[in-house]
Amino acid sequence: MMKKMLAMIMALMLAVMGCCAAMAEETNAMMMGGWQINQEKMPTVLTEDEQKIFDAAQAEDYTAAAVLATQVVAGANYAFLARNENGWAVVTVYRNLQGEASLLSIQPIDLADVKAAEAALPAGLAGGWAIREAGNAAVLTEEAHAAFASAALDRALSPIALLGTQLVAGMNYKVLALEDGALYVVTVYQPLTGDAQITETVPFDLLAYVNR
Repeated sequence: MMKKMLAMIMALMLAVMGCCAAMAEETNAMMMGGWQINQEKMPTVLTEDEQKIFDAAQAEDYTAAAVLATQVVAGANYAFLARNENGWAVVTVYRNLQGEASLLSIQPIDLADVKAAEAALPAGLAGGWAIREAGNAAVLTEEAHAAFASAALDRALSPIALLGTQLVAGMNYKVLALEDGALYVVTVYQPLTGDAQITETVPFDLLAYVNR
């Protein structure tokens, strides 16, 4: 009986220690500056035709948010910005001359390691990809939109989507945006008091996500 009680106590202690370790690991990840994926439901910036193309491609459980670029081939390729419960991705879809759509690739966007280009890729990209103009409805939360607008007053940046947030002494917002026909990943810092500011602007290497 005594041995059984000791065994139960040891098992309980191990369970508590495991729980504490998991909580500590989660806390450390947050303290280390882990980016949190934006999971809030936001409006999409697709035309009815683009939505039909994306739906026909059956891109697993992804939901399209915007068309980043298109490429004229024997038909057309579409680079969709999309997301699921695990995060954001560039989903490439081909539509043939008969109007049939098929999935070409899904390339997840790692917020801790966004693929950056050495220089900004303009509206006419290598390989015939053409950057799409930003839509009227950006996929941003109200707080992120306010911070972005405040920080980008002297820039011609048009936000496309909030990719993630990072809790610091205040909040960091990682936003995919368009400026002068080129895509950028912009980090905006909103301090606890004072005005928001852009801390980093990185050219987004779309070709690294659409090339299979």
